Amino acid sequence: MSKRSPRQFTDPLDFVPTPPEVVISLIGCLSPGTRFHEPCAGDGALAQALGEAGMVCTGMSDIEPRAPGIERRAVAQLDPTARLAITNPPWARDLLVPVIHDMLAIFDTFWLLQPLDHLANLWMDPFRPYHVHVRMIGRVRWLPSSKHKGFENYAWILYQRWPRDRPITSRSTPGV
Repeated sequence: MSKRSPRQFTDPLDFVPTPPEVVISLIGCLSPGTRFHEPCAGDGALAQALGEAGMVCTGMSDIEPRAPGIERRAVAQLDPTARLAITNPPWARDLLVPVIHDMLAIFDTFWLLQPLDHLANLWMDPFRPYHVHVRMIGRVRWLPSSKHKGFENYAWILYQRWPRDRPITSRSTPGV
């Protein structure tokens, strides 16, 4: 989970429940009634928190749903009912890069919750033209039982396909 402490999570798909306070930090960037799809829904916590804040979730999906009402579907298989996606994707590069590529092919706009250090890595270079806003949220307490917040800083990163005719680069990941 962190470069400064032992890995706290061992899920092979990088599933980590999204704490409500992390979702609340995004509310100010959204208009009331914003319609969105949640493509890495996990247990549905993120969509639930946004729904409680007045946003409208048009669908939830995940390759391994962890709650009822979440469709079993990979991002590449989506035919979304909303042009906006908001999600907490897997953070491991080998899982995240294909998700970003697929989301760029499907959604016009999407918010991803990511470790802030991702922005400083060369493997993110192909995606920089699509970054339009970064909403810093600082350190996050991922485990409710934890006595302290984590060791990493996080941010909501807004991606937008612009201009629409810009080719999306191949799914290969450049070297670090």
